[in-house]
Amino acid sequence: MFNPSYIDLMRQYKKILKNRNMLLKKKQSMQKEDISLLDVFDIQLAESGAEVVKHREKTIWEFNQVFAVLYQEVSGISGVNIDYSPSWKENDTEKIMIHLSEKRKMDILMGTSMSGPHRDRIRFMQGKNNFVLTASTGQKRLLSLILRTAQALFYTKLTGRYPVLLMDDVLLELDMEKRQRFTAVLPEYDQLFCTFLPDEPYGMYKKTSTCIYTIQNGSWHEQ
Repeated sequence: MFNPSYIDLMRQYKKILKNRNMLLKKKQSMQKEDISLLDVFDIQLAESGAEVVKHREKTIWEFNQVFAVLYQEVSGISGVNIDYSPSWKENDTEKIMIHLSEKRKMDILMGTSMSGPHRDRIRFMQGKNNFVLTASTGQKRLLSLILRTAQALFYTKLTGRYPVLLMDDVLLELDMEKRQRFTAVLPEYDQLFCTFLPDEPYGMYKKTSTCIYTIQNGSWHEQ
């Protein structure tokens, strides 16, 4: 979103990946010239994919500096961060080429590229444990909210532009204390639109400039 060169890089990678997968789908009907073409795609995939991984490693490391602090501040739980797990365990083009060569038979058998940045994963970890596996519903909801909040802060820091925030009844699974903590760490924004159920104490979150509208039976009016 904030890095045009990365967007172009991803488009390039996806185009190479698509061409490689089309060739792999031929499987047993591959000709000698197809194997030579596959060699070319492997070089392109390795070079382009290695750059994608570098961008992701750098960005997620920077993003964690914001995300981990925010999550602890709102939830009171320390040590939760985003772990980036690349499909390729090496980021050297020559080593990636060796990996692709070793896995080629499997790729041909499956008719698709079984490794590469398109199969990268991110996990929310607390120490060495996968936090999502033991987290409560409210803690998982808070992960998604803090992820978006950190994204807005990160984007503003790098671009100087403020976001428009859309919050559709997102506080539902949080207790009152965490709701107040979360609204307190919301980033600066151009506009914020929120929806609440009727029994939500939304008056606690409003500012002097806040407009409140009530919708009932398909019609709305301003309070």
